[in-house]
Amino acid sequence: MLKINEATELCITNGAERTVVGWQSQLISLKKSPLKDVHVPGLPTNIVPIMYSSKQICCTLSDDSIVRILQKQVMSLLNFAMTDFGVQGHTQLANVIDLQYCKGHQSMYTCLSQSSSYYGALILSKFNWSKVTNGLHTNLLRELQKLKILDNITRLRVEGLLPSVIFGSTRADLIGTDYNYYGYNYIPGSVHESLS
Repeated sequence: MLKINEATELCITNGAERTVVGWQSQLISLKKSPLKDVHVPGLPTNIVPIMYSSKQICCTLSDDSIVRILQKQVMSLLNFAMTDFGVQGHTQLANVIDLQYCKGHQSMYTCLSQSSSYYGALILSKFNWSKVTNGLHTNLLRELQKLKILDNITRLRVEGLLPSVIFGSTRADLIGTDYNYYGYNYIPGSVHESLS
């Protein structure tokens, strides 16, 4: 995956996925699922060179002397090094996953949902099943309940059935007046039993 906008007119942009087909003085990559074909003179269709970037870093040593380091690197991430955050919005035919280090069920879901099918997913190691079987964390459960309350308020408003004492211009105001009217433990009837 590329990490900078190399050439936007050629669809060589941050987040674009590619396959490495060679490495000489620069990375040579094949566009994955191109929106349009790219023709670079002297190279096959959709094969493009990716140049390295230079960045100077100043390091202060323990004796207060300063060393300058010039780093030259192709700004790309290897696919296996992507985090659960980094994979969002990317679908893979082959998806290698290590669920062992996922912090919770949302992280696991994000990693697994990158797979386009069950057959393309490979889970590398054992993982803690309780992260997906022990229910929702209290804060997340409360957030989902509040979203259902807001959904119910919207439905009642559209149907012309919203009590006049439920009002507000912010989320907090609406939920607060809803609690005042129905009580703090009220959950609309349309809520799944796991959220009540």
